[in-house]
Amino acid sequence: MSLAEFMRKVRRTERPGARPERAARSAAIFVSHAREDGQATRDLVARLERMGFKVAFDGQIVCGDDFSRWIERQIDAADAVIVLWTDASIASPWVRSEAQRALAQRKLIPLTEPGFDRRKLPLPFSNLQTNASHDEIGIRAAVNRVLDAPPRPGT
Repeated sequence: MSLAEFMRKVRRTERPGARPERAARSAAIFVSHAREDGQATRDLVARLERMGFKVAFDGQIVCGDDFSRWIERQIDAADAVIVLWTDASIASPWVRSEAQRALAQRKLIPLTEPGFDRRKLPLPFSNLQTNASHDEIGIRAAVNRVLDAPPRPGT
């Protein structure tokens, strides 16, 4: 299947009236990651920004900020939360907490680095479809899914 055929198929399966390209470009995304994955995170953030997304990640925290409150505010305000799963991030209680908060808000988009063994993903995240961090079509489709989801009661 060619890329054009795939995109036509994706557009046919979306809700009528949705404008996925426009909606996805204006989305605010928070990226959760392990500090040890600094270069992979910077590469992902640059890729997301080239795709037109507004991106926040903990590399933007200013000295003296209360980082836990800053992260909570970013997750709550984001349209979508990308978690970059790696060997380092699955071992991080911070990343797991951030992923759990995003999952509860129905805005989690799990990504993995090339070569990562997805069998290592912790519960409940191992039950979710996970894309590669370089899969721009998959990322855009996931952001659109999150943007089109009905709001969670009480949020």
